[in-house]
Amino acid sequence: MAKKFIYTPDDFNEFHVLKIPFLLYLVLIYLNKYFLLVVLPSIGGGDLTAIVKWFKIDLLMMTSCLPALALLVASLYRIPNPKKWPKPIWLKGRILLLISSAIDFVILASYIALEWRMLDTGMVVLLAIDVAIFIYLLRSNYLKEMFKEFPEEIEKK
Repeated sequence: MAKKFIYTPDDFNEFHVLKIPFLLYLVLIYLNKYFLLVVLPSIGGGDLTAIVKWFKIDLLMMTSCLPALALLVASLYRIPNPKKWPKPIWLKGRILLLISSAIDFVILASYIALEWRMLDTGMVVLLAIDVAIFIYLLRSNYLKEMFKEFPEEIEKK
């Protein structure tokens, strides 16, 4: 019986591993939203106090970004290279994203429960996005396979 191929050649990159889907890039950007809102303006020498007050970002909210930030950096190093640290992070990527999404959901929900934040449309949307990401990460077979693969190191001749 012939083996059935699930993925087309277009699904693979030049290193013969599954490409990172565009939706996963959006998930990485969303889960790093607090970090990006604080760090990007500071690179240009902008005033951080206005951003932090406007979005009400605190240190606890920034902690939800840490697992996703590690994966974002590891995704940039998803090439055959001698560095050893990106591979174990990438192989645990799905779990890291699930943790990051769950932490973000719990923090936002606890802020609402403790009445530190109002339950408005924006908060409902953020909570719904966290749930949608959680479902996407759990149900996607493509992501399960993609996080099992990392480009092999090229041997020096």
